[in-house]
Amino acid sequence: MSNGPFFSILVPTYNQAHYLAPALDSLLAQTEADWEAVVVDDGSTDATPAVLDEYARRDVRIRPFRKANGGTASALNAALRQARGQWICWLSSDDLFDPRKLEINRDWIKRDPDCRFFFSYFRLLREATGELTDHDLWGPLPEHGCQIVTLFYRNYISGITICIHRESWLAVGEFDESLRYAQDYDMWLRLLARYPARFIPEWTCINRNHPGQGSEVFMQACFYDTAKAGIRFLNAHPFQECFPALNWAEPAQVRRAVEKTLEYATEPTALLYSLGPHPALLMRLVEWVWTYAGPDAAELRLRIRQRLSEAARQHASTPLGFLERIIAAACQGDQPVAYAPTRPDRLGALSYWAHQSDPAAAQPLLTYLRQFEGLYPPDWPGPTSTREIVLVLPPGIPLELVAPSGPLRRVLEIAHSLQHAGCQVALVGRANQRLGIIEEVIYLGVTDERAVQATLAALAPLDTLITIDYPRLTGWPPSERQLALSLPGGEAPSGREIAAELLRRMEALPVRAQADASAEPVWKSWVRRARASIPRPLKRLARRLLNRLAPDLVK
Repeated sequence: MSNGPFFSILVPTYNQAHYLAPALDSLLAQTEADWEAVVVDDGSTDATPAVLDEYARRDVRIRPFRKANGGTASALNAALRQARGQWICWLSSDDLFDPRKLEINRDWIKRDPDCRFFFSYFRLLREATGELTDHDLWGPLPEHGCQIVTLFYRNYISGITICIHRESWLAVGEFDESLRYAQDYDMWLRLLARYPARFIPEWTCINRNHPGQGSEVFMQACFYDTAKAGIRFLNAHPFQECFPALNWAEPAQVRRAVEKTLEYATEPTALLYSLGPHPALLMRLVEWVWTYAGPDAAELRLRIRQRLSEAARQHASTPLGFLERIIAAACQGDQPVAYAPTRPDRLGALSYWAHQSDPAAAQPLLTYLRQFEGLYPPDWPGPTSTREIVLVLPPGIPLELVAPSGPLRRVLEIAHSLQHAGCQVALVGRANQRLGIIEEVIYLGVTDERAVQATLAALAPLDTLITIDYPRLTGWPPSERQLALSLPGGEAPSGREIAAELLRRMEALPVRAQADASAEPVWKSWVRRARASIPRPLKRLARRLLNRLAPDLVK
């Protein structure tokens, strides 16, 4: 290793001969001379091979390799395997290094010899206008202990600015070649989980913006891939692993981690939600906090309940608001929460169905799902709806998380069909866990009928409530829209047919008015209705008793 160069620069290229020469010239202009450039031609069909051969003859530090086309991640992996340097940098063939890029990197490596991951500012060159501007990080510098959770909100690391210790990189692994548009974002998450990054406050590179960039050709795919990478990371890493630099014995740092997570998890524009809202980050948070035994545990639980309730009101009548309301209701008790993995492909299909009436939003999702997931979500043949629906299961249909069968299988078919129609759906039923996901349907676990009613009260105001073989709840007023469903025996009708019939029945139900901050609180409405149903003699008796026992309460 000591015989190799100090820096290895990975240069993936594909059909960019006209940009490759300036990129390599920017390497030859470096003030730091101890480097090699590992240039991988990913099956180009233009003049790229000739350009590479010419530069390799001019300077032996430029090492060309050729392979069949496999995408940027494949080319980067091929380059990484050939790299001999102690530190790895990356230059896309349509971008440029500042002449002092490597010199600056080496200086900061000396300043912070324990750091294994550096990144910096970059300049943006708009090819259409020739304008060159200093670019920030799409926002303020993330707090040192919150680098991963901030990445769920925005990608503040430009790949061409990085400088990473080679052995540390190899310990994390190669780029994920299934992520054609976000292989870098996925890599930063995995690296940050082991090696907190150090920011260099200098502009070391020039990022060229032009119409031929992959991010410009199918821009939405960049966001979809980014969300997929974030979801995969959360599926594999519990909450504490999202904060590797945190001192968990320090209450102030723990509170800060919780606050930053709540901030980004309740932000509809977060990169993590580019495929559609999902509960992954919030479930990781609640899963951990509900097992946390620190002195401020009760305070943190209260803060989560308050913030989620506020966010649910702010995002009312949106898919994210529905999830926030479900999770806020789950946080009312002390039951444990089991994290359930989110499937990005299924999430994308749900998002597509939710946007069926908006082709501008639905078509890019459909293209992405077909091209990169091999998924062909069918259109819903019946009436569509964007309603929020809570299905209440009777005690005789427990939520079996493994291989659900029998009546539960039928309920899930109905829930999936309602999702297919564009609805947001949640289940309330008997389960050991307070919150979870079963086949991409979120659920709230309860233990008895009293817990059912308390849960529905916590969810209020509800949009549409459907009680399944649960007639005792039919007269209880947690929702203006309420349907009772009796599951038929046998295989007919199908779950899809039952869902279609429910949607038709919903058409006759009143439309929920928009929330009014000055409106009567739900609990007062219930009390008013209950009072109206009490016979007058009982009311007079109750008032006399209250006058004796608690006169201040009588108004």
